[in-house]
Amino acid sequence: SSINSEPAAPPPAATPDPPSLDDTTEDDTAELSSGVCSVEINVQCIPPVGFEDCDSLVSPRTKCLERPSALTYRYSGKDCSNSNNMLPTALFPCVDFEPSLLGDEDSQAYVVVTDDSAIVYHADFLLPGDEFTIERPTQDEALPDLFTMTVYSSDDMATVLQTFQVDVACPTDDEYPLFLNSRFGSMQLIAYTNDAQGVVNSLVAATLVYTALGETAILDKLTSITNAIDQFDEGFLDLSNDVNGMTLLEESNDDEIAVVELTVDLSSSDPYTIYTIVQASSRDGYSCRDTHSLQFAPFAADKNRSTRGLESSKPSLSILESLANYMHLE
Repeated sequence: SSINSEPAAPPPAATPDPPSLDDTTEDDTAELSSGVCSVEINVQCIPPVGFEDCDSLVSPRTKCLERPSALTYRYSGKDCSNSNNMLPTALFPCVDFEPSLLGDEDSQAYVVVTDDSAIVYHADFLLPGDEFTIERPTQDEALPDLFTMTVYSSDDMATVLQTFQVDVACPTDDEYPLFLNSRFGSMQLIAYTNDAQGVVNSLVAATLVYTALGETAILDKLTSITNAIDQFDEGFLDLSNDVNGMTLLEESNDDEIAVVELTVDLSSSDPYTIYTIVQASSRDGYSCRDTHSLQFAPFAADKNRSTRGLESSKPSLSILESLANYMHLE
């Protein structure tokens, strides 16, 4: 074997090893081999036509114009003082027998709805936030003018918590109109159906638009946690398959990377929160990430509130833990 007689070159200066990534192809561009990785994520709520932004979403004051064929109520567990409707006391007698037992979000109640002939239209356990629908018995029959709704502590119906009557005839005159989202004791009318108006509810479609900007970043994962748990998988929204491999080359570009439809319920003023983490990497192994928190509330007077980064947003600990576990960032 031959021996190299030339002096050995000095060793290169020590540099920290970047995190390991999968092998890359030989045609990677120079821009992607700069040793720099930066990414910034932004999530914006785009309201439906007719609204300025998602904080200005307000349910229209819709009056029932014809006798309904179906009525949908949401149980709140609140007492009679929660009522907000156009009926006088004589047409809306509401009595709380055990108000102290109402309102516990973890306590179910047994709710029975009957007409004047004692025909039962609903009888089941409900938790606060649960919904139920009353429908006419057959296509040829109509719903009655008057319902009696009784809230019991259990299905043995021994202890009455609340009872009231409500007129749902939807008269054509304006003396006692029935409006969408009217509240009757522990019940709120959140939808109705009739021949004149069709299905009337407080659901509107907003759009979540995800945009990102960065320098020499290849997107890897994009996930959101939201309190709209009924629309997504327990509130978890994984968009990683949609964005994986997307390349961001210039910080000046704000590229749209994902679009998601979000159904907003205007019958409630509870805020919607969407907390997002994006993870990216450069071709030579440097990783970067960013977080974003979006919150908006129907009926709220202020504008969209959006903050960036863990230090400036305060989602619940469970949200942070869920995202951290999935993104392997703990």
